[in-house]
Amino acid sequence: MKRRLKVYHNFNNSKTAEPSVQQFFKDQGVKLFDKDASLDVQEIMDSIKIYIERNGKPHNFMIKDAPKEAARRL
Repeated sequence: MKRRLKVYHNFNNSKTAEPSVQQFFKDQGVKLFDKDASLDVQEIMDSIKIYIERNGKPHNFMIKDAPKEAARRL
């Protein structure tokens, strides 16, 4: 147990955050959204919207009317 704990601490106590969370997603083949957060909020929100909709606009299949939604679920 002590040996494994020492190995764990050696791998997870990095001062430079290596490997980073971004590196994990890059290794998994996930495309990252990379934008400077110091820009105007509206510009960032527009960029996020474009990024989300790059493969088509998302659609919410939920119906707001409760009885119709219950019928749909059945």
